[in-house]
Amino acid sequence: SSSSAAAAAAAATMRPRGTNRNRTAVVAMMAGGGGAGDEERPLMAAAAASSSSSSSAAALSADVPFGGGMPEAEIKALQRKALAVTFISYLSIYFVRKPFSVVKAPMQDALGLSTATIAGIDSSFLTLYALGQLVLPSLGDRMSARKILVVGYLISAVSCLGFGLSSLPIFLAVSWAINGLAQSIAYPLHVKILDPWFSSKQRGTAMGVWATSQQVGAVLSTALAAFLLGFAGWRFAIYGPAVFVVVSAALLMFTPLTPPWVKK
Repeated sequence: SSSSAAAAAAAATMRPRGTNRNRTAVVAMMAGGGGAGDEERPLMAAAAASSSSSSSAAALSADVPFGGGMPEAEIKALQRKALAVTFISYLSIYFVRKPFSVVKAPMQDALGLSTATIAGIDSSFLTLYALGQLVLPSLGDRMSARKILVVGYLISAVSCLGFGLSSLPIFLAVSWAINGLAQSIAYPLHVKILDPWFSSKQRGTAMGVWATSQQVGAVLSTALAAFLLGFAGWRFAIYGPAVFVVVSAALLMFTPLTPPWVKK
């Protein structure tokens, strides 16, 4: 038995000294979160809390229905109103756009303008319209899109009045160019206004209906300009239809166009 005790003592002395310390370290790692140091543990706790709060916020937003819980009948009534107002307001922009194509020939004859001058006047509108669409609609991201539309519509109406009262080619070109610049905000800002009114499942249908305002406006404005041309001459055919844009500006000004479920 004394020899067995001696053998056990020898085996104990040959065992690596770090074994007990390693076991202690493993236990500490399991208890302390994988061996994270004291400075790392607050970061891990913060990350876990952030992940939990993000998940809770996502779940909460998923539970909130479109319209902020308003009755469906009330939501649809507000949607129809917004769609009607924007339909009329965009339709009216054609009353200060299309008449020029109707009065080109009689205006050229009355003022003795060359074909190149008529082309230059037309190009001034298109050039400023294109440049304006690149720059001006961004104002709607920083200011009220509705108010910007109102200002643009009024400028367009005044430019048509100036065009109808002018006879010099340079004044005609400048007036028509300003008109094009003022109109450049119309399409993108109308889309911006309409977007929050409809859910992703409704938006395609709503925008399809609204887009027909372009064709309706083109037909009505051309017919009115042709009528006024024969009734009162080319000048009145230009600035007479501008009254519709002024009416639309008033409609936009006094109609709330931000959905009640959207935070201002």
